[in-house]
Amino acid sequence: MTEAEAIAAAERQRSFVPVPAPYQVRTAQRRWIELLDEASGVRWVRDCLVWVVRFAAGIAWIEVAIDSTGAIVRAQRSRGAMEGLR
Repeated sequence: MTEAEAIAAAERQRSFVPVPAPYQVRTAQRRWIELLDEASGVRWVRDCLVWVVRFAAGIAWIEVAIDSTGAIVRAQRSRGAMEGLR
């Protein structure tokens, strides 16, 4: 998957995260991340090479990790982004 494909996948799936309309793509980086067991939140499952696409509006940001299939495997938000979603 290329950077452009990762950004396109993140844009297509932004409503699932959710990423509000004013947030725009700022960066996309390849990273290794650790995926955890969703049920327990602590047990390591596997390492995964992903594209991390960062959406931002001002200082608030939302990052989505896209795996090689184009699926979102993790999403993280800054504290400012969490406030804006309430």
